[in-house]
Amino acid sequence: MGTCYGGYDDQTSVFIKNKVAAIGWSEDDAIDLYAMMGKVEIGDIMYLKSTYTKKNSGRILRIKAVGKVINPNKKFNEKSAIGVDYIGNFTPIDLVLKDYKGKNSVYGSSFYQEYNPLIIEKILNLIQDRK
Repeated sequence: MGTCYGGYDDQTSVFIKNKVAAIGWSEDDAIDLYAMMGKVEIGDIMYLKSTYTKKNSGRILRIKAVGKVINPNKKFNEKSAIGVDYIGNFTPIDLVLKDYKGKNSVYGSSFYQEYNPLIIEKILNLIQDRK
């Protein structure tokens, strides 16, 4: 889940504090994203992210927080949201996307399901390392 509303208003600390992940648009303006959100289940892994481009490295995926879904039907600020139990004291990490051999262009999207097996493995390792 992306964390910047309007491309600049970073909600990471708000999401972590309130144990939620939420879409910045209304349900009327983003029916596709809310439909995807409706597929999330208890126990799914959620990560908060942003992307940027770095000279000589290319596109970077910054993983800001990782957690497990505890309530897929939560309300936050009067909108549908996802309740997430985030790993405490998580230090954000940057992944150079070209190192993960992917061509998927979803990383700039607000919300998506991760399919890259190398990134999934990295996230699972982050969770395991913090147990």
